[in-house]
Amino acid sequence: QMPAGATSGKSYNAGFNYALVIGNHAYKHADFAVLDSVQEDFKMIVEALASEQGYHMEVMGKLTDGNADEAFMAVATNYDFINSEDIQDSLETYLEMLNEVKKDKGKLRMNSLMFYFLGHGVRHNNQDYLLGVSGKPTSVKKIQQTLQESNCATQYTLVLDCCRKKFEVEATPDDYNPATDMNMTVVYGAPPGKTSPDVQGKTLTRCMLELLKGGKEIPINELQKRLNALWNETQHEHSNQVDYVSVVEPPPNFTDTFFPFDPYQK
Repeated sequence: QMPAGATSGKSYNAGFNYALVIGNHAYKHADFAVLDSVQEDFKMIVEALASEQGYHMEVMGKLTDGNADEAFMAVATNYDFINSEDIQDSLETYLEMLNEVKKDKGKLRMNSLMFYFLGHGVRHNNQDYLLGVSGKPTSVKKIQQTLQESNCATQYTLVLDCCRKKFEVEATPDDYNPATDMNMTVVYGAPPGKTSPDVQGKTLTRCMLELLKGGKEIPINELQKRLNALWNETQHEHSNQVDYVSVVEPPPNFTDTFFPFDPYQK
């Protein structure tokens, strides 16, 4: 049962679910083009996480009537959540600010924390890397390890709207594997070795936006099927179909809902 005075749904979850969205579009590396779809997708997913699922975005910046306006974007850019040179540094900056929020709320942990990345990604030596706008790689395993060591939430979700094509990077492979009791789900925008589309209206994020609508519950074990069904619908609405399939890696020992997450709801 929920604690006395608590209510189910967005109104209850709103104080305990937080999200970091990093949007990289203005790449300066010769091998990675500027991304046309990221700016609009970034704004839309930030607003939808707040309005449809009750995620707090205040650590990134203050939304104005639910809108990621110019003031919000300026703050997010200042903290390197937009066009980040170093994804790991941006995450650590966010976690430091989130610690202050936890102190203010008198909490040790949040209900859930989402890490959402839009930008270029590559795969090297069987590991996935997210790229800063100058090409600096941060491994997905490093992101996972940082979140696990932060111990700041009960549930973690990574949504990675990026390619996983093979590309050599200068990085030492990380040998981290999530703890068996770690409640962490990873959603990829492409299978290993494949690309994801940079086309307006034809991205993983557009499918996620459809899933977010109405704050409805989505079991983790149905997430990949629902994303791919939405992708197929999107393809029928556009010409020049793109070969695409989402890949969801759920935590091994958990069967929670993906949206919304409420630890008190049976």
